[in-house]
Amino acid sequence: MIKLLAIFSAGILETFVNTAYLISVEKRKVYLATVLEFLYSLIYLFIVAYALQDANTFELLIAYAGGCSLGTFWQMKRQKKQ
Repeated sequence: MIKLLAIFSAGILETFVNTAYLISVEKRKVYLATVLEFLYSLIYLFIVAYALQDANTFELLIAYAGGCSLGTFWQMKRQKKQ
């Protein structure tokens, strides 16, 4: 259960960072986009490496997808307020 929550949370964080990256690219904020892309890649690679070590990969993928969806939703709601 802890692994599922960790992957879910990482999915939220990863997609939140990725959405912020895409917004910074659109606004032509070069340095911010560079840092966000680095963070996004690092988080993504961590998730892939972590998931491949587990026998319950299907459940981890479902948790990751749910986290990604929620991360996108939160970031877009946050941007809409600005």
